[in-house]
Amino acid sequence: SSLWNVNIGHGQKELAEAAHEQMLRIAYSSAFKGYSNEPAIKLAEKLASLAPGDLNSVFYTSGGSESNDTAFKLSRFYWALKGKPEKKKIIGMRDGYHGVTQAAQSATGIPTTHEFAGASVEGFYHATPHLTNCELGDKTDPNYEQSIRYLIEKDGADTIAAVIIEPVQGAGGVNLPPEGYLQAVRQLCD
Repeated sequence: SSLWNVNIGHGQKELAEAAHEQMLRIAYSSAFKGYSNEPAIKLAEKLASLAPGDLNSVFYTSGGSESNDTAFKLSRFYWALKGKPEKKKIIGMRDGYHGVTQAAQSATGIPTTHEFAGASVEGFYHATPHLTNCELGDKTDPNYEQSIRYLIEKDGADTIAAVIIEPVQGAGGVNLPPEGYLQAVRQLCD
């Protein structure tokens, strides 16, 4: 969790002891070719039990950037399997941060990250976050053309693979969504 990796504090003896005990058994194990280990299996079972609906698979990554890149690839792959390979566009948010890999950085809506890298992956777009009325369909809002809904309507829902949002924007300014915003975006995506 990089930047936020000490959210329960530094010097937590209980965490250090748990890590020590685990490292005495196995310090590292790869998941390639179907290999696994007991803690990874137990965590996967726990995560699957908490997931909504019939979600029951877990894919571990090394960090957030890789997780987001994997989500982008999976969304595009999913639509291709459904016979809709044209659904490739990813909509991120201005001031949203999604990582440092090429695709995650392309989804990031912080201008300095694009200035740093120069190039970006094709098919990423940015909307202004927190435009609840727009996402609910208010085309009279002066910011409508900056909304997710506008991008979807302009380009066609048949071209959009996914929308990525930080529930609370971190690096972009610790911006909290207004009440009802995430529900409005969920409804729009549905």
